[in-house]
Amino acid sequence: MIDGGMFIGRNPINGNTLTREQCIKWMNDQNIDCAIVSNYKSIFYDYREGNAELLEFARKYPKRIIPSIVVSLNGINISEASEYLDEVIQLGARVLGIYKTPKYYDVSLNSRLLRQVVDIASKKGMIIQFGLESTSDLEELCSSHWDLDTDVLVRWMNGRGYFNIAETLAVLKEKENYYFDIGAINNCRGIQYLLNNIKSEKFYWASGKPECFFNTSRYLLQSEELEAEDAHNIYAGTLQEILGINSKDITLAISEPKKWSELVSRPKVDTHWHYHGWNLLDKQDDVDELKLVVEKYSFEKIIISSSLALNYDFQIGNAELSEILEADTSGKLYGYIVVDPTRPDESLREIELYREHPRFVGLKTIQDLYNMRLDDPQYEKILAKGEKYGMTMLAHIPGMKEAAIKHPGMNFISAHSTWVRVRHMVGITNIYFDLCSSHNDWAETQLEKLIENAGVEKILFGSDAQLISPAWTLGKISEYSFDEDVLESVLKNNAYKLLPKLKG
Repeated sequence: MIDGGMFIGRNPINGNTLTREQCIKWMNDQNIDCAIVSNYKSIFYDYREGNAELLEFARKYPKRIIPSIVVSLNGINISEASEYLDEVIQLGARVLGIYKTPKYYDVSLNSRLLRQVVDIASKKGMIIQFGLESTSDLEELCSSHWDLDTDVLVRWMNGRGYFNIAETLAVLKEKENYYFDIGAINNCRGIQYLLNNIKSEKFYWASGKPECFFNTSRYLLQSEELEAEDAHNIYAGTLQEILGINSKDITLAISEPKKWSELVSRPKVDTHWHYHGWNLLDKQDDVDELKLVVEKYSFEKIIISSSLALNYDFQIGNAELSEILEADTSGKLYGYIVVDPTRPDESLREIELYREHPRFVGLKTIQDLYNMRLDDPQYEKILAKGEKYGMTMLAHIPGMKEAAIKHPGMNFISAHSTWVRVRHMVGITNIYFDLCSSHNDWAETQLEKLIENAGVEKILFGSDAQLISPAWTLGKISEYSFDEDVLESVLKNNAYKLLPKLKG
């Protein structure tokens, strides 16, 4: 396998570290034959010194390390750029990396200086890899570097890949020399959707280690049950062709990611699902397909909120979900009553309508959709009603701490919890935390610290399916050595204790 992007050294901003020795050991452990590697030191301190160390590392492991050098746009004289690039190419540089993150100085993709440096590098035969954070970055890249006459590797530096599919297709329909990292396309069937439209030789995968969880991308790819040719191209073939790597140096056998079978087959309760799409490609509104995902990941129960209810009309969406729950004979589908703070009186009627329904287990809102916090006065009547009935509400983070303190008789689930996001709420006894988040940032997530400080009994498994594949969250969990009792509590038992209707 070929990893399309990782870093060595130490990121001084967040402490993420991978020494040269750890890099090789980790590649061996994960059956990675070779990897495109950059040096943090080139980004944060001195690009010449950092690149020199990287090239020395690559010479020590010539078949394992593909050096991606970095230049500082604030530290390079364009009059000297050609000479410097000749020097590093002579020493083995293959790739010029332009990364929006991690960063010390902001990187503008339409910088006049960057355009000249990239043009010089491309004419010298270097491959250019752009590390992007958003589709806006992709637009900036295309508008500034569309005519590059070299192979261009686009790499997504974080998650949220469900936003990237449509723009990726648009670029690849026009450009033969662009190739995309596919490992962050994290919605259910997102990878397969791309492969149904574009041949797999246009895609590769990059772990982003140590910035990112390695197994998020591996679990996503494993979940797609790829055809052998597609799997080979994504894991090795695409980059093998671009980089001119001898086939005898690449392992064609692709191993199953660690703990995959164990975690997928474990009985689980997922506290964060959605029905209907999010105005994205591959809208997921088929109940039968939803149930197939439930079975695939061994869910005993899932709790759904209607995207129609959340994003447009909460009364119609709640009613439609109610019909789905009542028609379900598997006993696995449950729901949240969506409430709307702009219509508090109607929300109170929705609560009264569904609160005794055996399949509705709590309330759901996205307060930031309304540019509100959960402690906004417009939520007050809704929260008072929820507290009166001892209900649980799943919501986003803004204002949750204050709302929970004001309404101690009501439980709250903080959606998309990471240690950095929710540490200010740890210790509030009626706040629980679900683990789904659309990014895969290692330093922000820190699941072990969240569990240690919040208490394992406060942690719930959530995937945000089908917007996000359950494989994404399971991939994060797989990289920790949690005890059996921790896994059992997080994946299943805590949900049953918090939401007793699920036992029905």
